[in-house]
Amino acid sequence: MKNDIDGKENILTELSVSEIFGEVFACTNILHSLVTVISLRASEVLFLD
Repeated sequence: MKNDIDGKENILTELSVSEIFGEVFACTNILHSLVTVISLRASEVLFLD
């Protein structure tokens, strides 16, 4: 999701089963990202540390 100048939310992409997101942050020293994910169904999330 991304908010435009008027505060309206826009969907940037939709993922299907087994697709991944945020992998670019797994190999960086960034502790917190500005990425927001909203799930429409029950989901399992794997956090790599």
